[in-house]
Amino acid sequence: MHVAVGARHDGLSVEDHCVTAHSRVMLPRHQTTSPVDAVALLDTAYQQAQLGVAEGGIPIGAALFSADGTLLGEGRNRRVQHDDPSVHGETDAFRAAGRQRDYSSTIMVTTLAPCWYCSGLIRQFGIGTVLIGENRTFAGGEEWLRDLGVDVIVLDDERCVAMMTDFIADHPALWNEDIGVVDGGVHEARSEKRETVL
Repeated sequence: MHVAVGARHDGLSVEDHCVTAHSRVMLPRHQTTSPVDAVALLDTAYQQAQLGVAEGGIPIGAALFSADGTLLGEGRNRRVQHDDPSVHGETDAFRAAGRQRDYSSTIMVTTLAPCWYCSGLIRQFGIGTVLIGENRTFAGGEEWLRDLGVDVIVLDDERCVAMMTDFIADHPALWNEDIGVVDGGVHEARSEKRETVL
């Protein structure tokens, strides 16, 4: 696995790290705490994604953790199961965590790069670190989050890549619905029109 670490809040650069499945990774925001096992955190989100696909949904899982790795809430994309397009993995985990006084030291873990909707949630509540299982099949707002000072770590997890690759191949219409692509081009046309108007 490969961990790509974004810019830290203190302005120092962070080198990329190669980790094995059993490595413990010190998340950049939490330099004063003991190492947090990034793969173990991702396992929680991955299990949620597996539950989602078993229910006939989209296999994206997420979990919100405190800085020391304590699970606050977990969830999965349930837009199909609940017939609710707002129930993404990250929003489901966020809701399950309940109210927190401060999110700056929390870690949002997700099997797939967060979409713009979920990136907005991360930004709105000031979640300090985002741990992403993979961003090969979908790239959302991770660069935007980095630019805003959020610590973004990408684990190039083969399980997550295989899970999404297989799902997209088997359910392209459902996947396109989830990411806002209609009839293979309407989403792009909307983006171009929006740029013209601005």
